[in-house]
Amino acid sequence: MKELTAGFSRANHVGITVSNLAKSIAFYETLTGTKAVNVDEISGKRMAQTQGLDNIRIKFANF
Repeated sequence: MKELTAGFSRANHVGITVSNLAKSIAFYETLTGTKAVNVDEISGKRMAQTQGLDNIRIKFANF
């Protein structure tokens, strides 16, 4: 029998809000033993609409 945790068996992605992206990248690189594969920034009207905020700029990293 397949065991599920919290009602799902895998996730496509997880977003974690952090106060310092550079420090968080270093932390997760050390934790996982992998490097961030992409560090980028998203902004603009569409992103502002999806987040319900004005003049938004989101910096992110992918592992």
